[in-house]
This record gives sequence, structure tokens and C-alpha cells, in this order.
Amino acid sequence: MKKIVVAFSVILIIITSCTYDKSKFLKPEPVLTDCDLVSYSKDIEPLLSTYCTNCHNSNFVNYDLTTHAGVKQKLDNGSLRDRVFERKDMPGYCELTECELKKIDCWLNKGAPDN
Repeated sequence: MKKIVVAFSVILIIITSCTYDKSKFLKPEPVLTDCDLVSYSKDIEPLLSTYCTNCHNSNFVNYDLTTHAGVKQKLDNGSLRDRVFERKDMPGYCELTECELKKIDCWLNKGAPDN
């Protein structure tokens, strides 16, 4: 019995001594500092491709976000801003980061140019 207790104690010490601070390995989220640098092709289109166009593509009637024209249509009628910033129900399966939301907001406030 004494051997089991000693063996268990040694294993417990080994397991607990193998912990490390995982936070030093996490990448910090980038901080957006200049709205003038946000562009459709560099920033917005990749976000749409990642989060939106799996559903909102040419097969989705009246809501194709694969082109700037399709996105602009939803911007002009207010539905994109409403769903992302007001209702916060899009994208439906995840949450956008603060940096991603800031990029979208900057781009919208610049008039959503096709740049």
C-alpha cells in the first residue's frame, strides 16, 4: 500500500509540474488604427468569404454577397448593417472579433467603396 501511495504521489507531482502558461503562446488580436487603410479587396471581401458566402452566394435568392454589387445592394437597403451591428445575428454561427467589426464599420462609414 505504501508503494502505491508513493507512486501516486510521484505521478501527481510530475503531472502538476508540467503545466505552463499558455497565454504567452496566444497571438494578440491585431488592433485597427487607421480606417483609411481598410479596403474592400484586402479586408472586407476576405471577411465575407470566410463568414458569409458559404450561405449568401449566387444560389441564395436576393442575397448574394460574393460580389461588391451584391454587398452594395444590402448596404443600400440597410439590411447588412442591421444584421451585423444592430441585431447581431449575422454571421449566425459565430461572432466577429472587435477588429473585424471595426474594419466593416470603417469601410461602411467611407461609403463602402469597391477598392
